[in-house]
Amino acid sequence: MNVEYIFTQDPQIGSQKLIGAFFGSPLCFSDTLLKITDGEINNMRFTRLEDISDLEQIRHNASDEQRGSIRNILVDESMLEAFCKDFSGLQKAFPCAQFALAYRQQQNARHLLTLAAEQSELRQISLLPMHLEVDRWLSVLRLLICGEHYVPSELIVPQQQQEAPAPIHEHSRSPDCDVSKGHSANTEAVEPSETVHLTEREIQVLRSAAEGKPNKIIAEELRLSPHTIKLHMHHLMAKLGVHNRTEAAIWFFDHQHEVAGS
Repeated sequence: MNVEYIFTQDPQIGSQKLIGAFFGSPLCFSDTLLKITDGEINNMRFTRLEDISDLEQIRHNASDEQRGSIRNILVDESMLEAFCKDFSGLQKAFPCAQFALAYRQQQNARHLLTLAAEQSELRQISLLPMHLEVDRWLSVLRLLICGEHYVPSELIVPQQQQEAPAPIHEHSRSPDCDVSKGHSANTEAVEPSETVHLTEREIQVLRSAAEGKPNKIIAEELRLSPHTIKLHMHHLMAKLGVHNRTEAAIWFFDHQHEVAGS
C-alpha cells in the first residue's frame, strides 16, 4: 500500500495535517459518517482503511512526522484480536494517537476488558459504542482526540457480575440504530410507535421537516451540517418506525401535542 495518499499537507500551516484513521469496512464506517466527522471536527481529516494490516504498513513505511500526525485510531470490533496482538508496538509507533475500539456488540467490549485485566497496556484502549446518537458520538470522539480515555458506564460493573465473554464474530451486527450506517439495521416493516423518546435535537429536526423544510435549510437554522441533519432524520425515523419523511411528518402532526413543550 502506498501510504502517501493518507497524508496531506495543510497549506495554511505548511505542515502535516492531523489524521483520524478508522479501520473497518464501509458497513462499519460509512461514507456518510466520514463526511459528518470531517465536517464537524475541525483541523483534522478522517480516512477509512479496510484492513488492519494497513496499520502495520503505515507503521513501517511512514515517516516519524507522518505517524505523529495520526491522532485517532478507531478499530472495528471484528479486528479486535489483530488490534491487540502487538498493541504495545502500535503505541510506540503512533505516540500521539488515541486508540479506541468501535463496537456494537457489548460482549466484544467486555472481551477487551477481560483481555485488559491480563495485559495492562490494553487498558489504554477506549471503548466507543456505535449505537449512540450522533451528537453524543461526536462528543465522545472529540474527547478521545483531546487525549481523554472513555469507557461507557454500563461496562463498569464488578467483575463477578459480568457474563463470560462470547467469541468475537467477524460480521456480527447489532439490530440497534447504527451511527456508522445512519439507519436502522432492522429492515422489517414496523408500525409507528405510540411511545417513543426523541431527543430535543431530533424534535427540532422533525418539526422543521414536517414544515416542509429541506435538509439544507434545517442545517442552516440549527447551525449543523446537512450530513448531520440527514443522520438525525435516519435516527428519528428508525425510532418512529416510519419509512420516509412524509410518514414522519404525519406522525409529528398526530403527536405534536406530546412534543409541543419540548
